[in-house]
Amino acid sequence: AVTDIADSSGDYDITIDASSLSDGSVTVTAKTTDEAGNVSPVSTPFSATKDTAAPTVNSITTKDTNHDGKVETALIVFSEPMLDSTIESFPDIGKFTIGGEAVTTYIDTATTNDNTVEIALGVGVAGTDAKDVTYTPGIVTDLAGNPLGAFTDASTIDGAGPVVMSILTTSIN
Repeated sequence: AVTDIADSSGDYDITIDASSLSDGSVTVTAKTTDEAGNVSPVSTPFSATKDTAAPTVNSITTKDTNHDGKVETALIVFSEPMLDSTIESFPDIGKFTIGGEAVTTYIDTATTNDNTVEIALGVGVAGTDAKDVTYTPGIVTDLAGNPLGAFTDASTIDGAGPVVMSILTTSIN
């Protein structure tokens, strides 16, 4: 039970300590008692989600977007929605690497604050094979403000197709 005194307009604010509650859906209702002992009906339920879990990487797809034999982008799928504004800010975008090279660009996707993030290099990393993607902790968070921890993961999906680098011609007489 929480006790609070209403202001002159009859409004009051209540702060609930949710530290002992488990992650997940939390529903709160309230009722009030005036000085004469009259009790109000129970309020309309208010629901919220408690989230203290740090996001994790589900998968990474690397791509050779311009078909030059170099991987330029990585699409990262996280376990939960991410706060895009913490990813696109500099210098934090440089805390991501693809194949050991610092990422220079956050690619804005059609859906804001979803669980997918696309990042790119200014110049690609040679080879169209799967690349390691890393993150050194900075300010990147999920929607609840839980920080993304350090990770090094190889791309689980190689989206970079093979590229013809040279053609040898011979003449037949």
